[in-house]
Amino acid sequence: MPKNVNFDLCREAVSILANVGSSAETIVTEAKNSCKGHIFGHGTKTVPNERKIMWEPVAENNGWRIEQNKSTKHVRLLDPMRKCKATIALEDKLGDFLFHVIRIGNEEVKINDCFSNMALDKDGEFIVLVGRMGAKHINSISLDNKSTGFGFGASGAYSGDNSPVGSFNVGANANFKGDLKRYKKYDVHFEDNAANFSDDLLKNSKWFKNDPDMNALFATLKERKITSWNYKSSLSESSNIDFSVEAQMAGVAEAKLKSAFEKRKGFYREFTVEF
Repeated sequence: MPKNVNFDLCREAVSILANVGSSAETIVTEAKNSCKGHIFGHGTKTVPNERKIMWEPVAENNGWRIEQNKSTKHVRLLDPMRKCKATIALEDKLGDFLFHVIRIGNEEVKINDCFSNMALDKDGEFIVLVGRMGAKHINSISLDNKSTGFGFGASGAYSGDNSPVGSFNVGANANFKGDLKRYKKYDVHFEDNAANFSDDLLKNSKWFKNDPDMNALFATLKERKITSWNYKSSLSESSNIDFSVEAQMAGVAEAKLKSAFEKRKGFYREFTVEF
C-alpha cells in the first residue's frame, strides 16, 4: 500500500488536471494506459459523507482531488463531479501514475497554448481586416470549447454566465492583442471606420487569403453597403498551418500536434460585424 505519498507530485498533478478543461479526461486515460495495469478507475460517484469519514485529502484544485483511505492507505483520484477516475493500491504505481499525468499534462498544456496562440493571431487579423473594410462594431463570443478543445486564459469583468466580457476601441495604432486574450466575450469599436478596399487586402492575409466567406464579404462590400454580417471562426477552415514549424515552436512532436488538431476541429468563436 502507498504509505509514503509524495504530496508535491499530487499537488502538481491535480493542478494540471484543473487547468486543461476537457483534456483532463484524456490525460487520466493515457496515464492509466501508460502504467500498464494496476490502476483502476470505474467512474463511480462517491458519497460526500463516506469521504469525510474514510478518506484523508492529499491534494485538491478546482474540484480535482487526490485522497487517501485512512484504513487501507490506497489512493484515489476524483474529478469535479466526485467520480472516481483512478484507484491506486501500490506505492510504485502511484509514483508512475503521477509521473505520467504530469508528463502528458505538460505536453497537453503546450499543445493548448499553441492552438490558443493560433486562434488569437487569427482573431487579431480578422479584426484588422474587417476594420479596413469599414466595420463600425464587432460583437464576439467564445463558443463552447468542450467540443473544440480551445482554451483561452481570461480575467476581468464577468457576465451572468461567468464568461469574462470586455469592450475596447481599435484605432490606427491600437495594440489590442492583450484585450483578445483577456476576454472571452468582447465588443470592438472602431475609432475610424473609413473603408480601404486595396486589392491586396486579402491576398497578403495569413489566415484569410483562401477563406471563401471573407472573400465574399470583401467582394460584396466593394459593390454595395450592408449593415450586418456573421462569421464563425475555425482554424481548420481554409487555413494552411505549417505543423512542422508550429510543433518546433511549441516543443512537442509534430505527429502529436497533428493528432491533437484533428480532435479540436470545430468553430471556437462567433463574430457579428456591423458596418
